Amino acid sequence: MEQKTHKKVATYSLSLFFLFVFVGLFLLYKGAFSTVKLKKIDGIVLSSSHMQTFGKYTDDKRSHNILLIEVQGINKILGIYAGTVEQAEKLSKELSLVAGTEYSFLVDTTLVSPIDVYPGVRTIKLGNETVYQDTNINSQTFFGWLTLSIAIVIGLYYYSFRKKKFES
Repeated sequence: MEQKTHKKVATYSLSLFFLFVFVGLFLLYKGAFSTVKLKKIDGIVLSSSHMQTFGKYTDDKRSHNILLIEVQGINKILGIYAGTVEQAEKLSKELSLVAGTEYSFLVDTTLVSPIDVYPGVRTIKLGNETVYQDTNINSQTFFGWLTLSIAIVIGLYYYSFRKKKFES
């Protein structure tokens, strides 16, 4: 290989390595976001509905939907990211929050939304019973480890590439 090609391969592989390490660590951090760091909100549910809220696509297959939960005494509406229209309708039926009942919500306030909503409801409890638990956390942890594994492979490729270059 030419000198320029060696340099390009080394630069790209090293850049990819750091990118994958960063993304993997971020996903692991978000997946391991403990319930201690989540904001606990207790309140009486006034209403719950699903609403297509944001995204550049408006068709049912690619739109972003949030299940909105209005709670008494809270300025912002709470929300659960629900994916497509079908997923939002399924979640709305499964959840079926009763208006006028007091629930406890564990909310990740680091998530942002283009509308005035806390979209990071991770857990909903009615007394000691868990009514809703976000399963997305497990997938974030899985993809975090997967991304770090890819970073290791890229790092080993970079190391072997550099080793071969200096041996010749």
